[in-house]
Amino acid sequence: MKFTNAYELNLFLYKKGLIEGLYLGLRGEYEIETKINDNKLLKILNEIWGNWRWGETEGEANATYGGFYDLNLNSNDELSMNVSINDDILDFDGNPFDIEKILGIISKHLSLECVDHDEFLEYQICLDLEIDYESLNEGVYQFPIFSIKNYENDTQLKLLNKIKEQDIAKIKELVVAYLVLTHKENHKSYEGFSLTIEDNCFSNYTGTGHEKVKGLRTFLESQLLEIDLTNIAIANKT
Repeated sequence: MKFTNAYELNLFLYKKGLIEGLYLGLRGEYEIETKINDNKLLKILNEIWGNWRWGETEGEANATYGGFYDLNLNSNDELSMNVSINDDILDFDGNPFDIEKILGIISKHLSLECVDHDEFLEYQICLDLEIDYESLNEGVYQFPIFSIKNYENDTQLKLLNKIKEQDIAKIKELVVAYLVLTHKENHKSYEGFSLTIEDNCFSNYTGTGHEKVKGLRTFLESQLLEIDLTNIAIANKT
């Protein structure tokens, strides 16, 4: 078990079930998903994947998204990698959405008489929303949570008679159109997103998607090394 480059080594480890991929955090931190416990080998792997993550030259990072980078074998039995993107946009870049615009969509559609249009809507209408928009191109999304309430007493007393099933369906449609437009204007590189609003406060905005990593084999083969695993206990026996 002698290896002369990083590709040969990682292909062997993957086929043995000893390495699965790596998790990349919001600010560039990464962790290799592996069953290996040999410190010498772990150090080598961290150097390899650190070089890959940041690239050989400044500004040429190979990993540009946060999420899990999953190793797999392609149809030619070559080591490949896909990334399941999961970037915390809210933490990293802030909130591009306007709660007043969202509540305005609701108020306008329902023609609410109880609303004072000279005051902020966020103090009159309370929205709880959770949307998972898997694919903007395919129009695939789910609304696990969508609740409109009167803000003052946290009930639907004034809104209840106005909100019918057909109204909710139309409001969702109008709100989604606004969310998608705003997302595309600000973060169109993400093919999907998830968003959570709790009592009018944005608590989650995550960019999502899936992407195939290019040039992995070429990069790993360029990382030369000399390592012999013949007498190394690289993982705990189970």
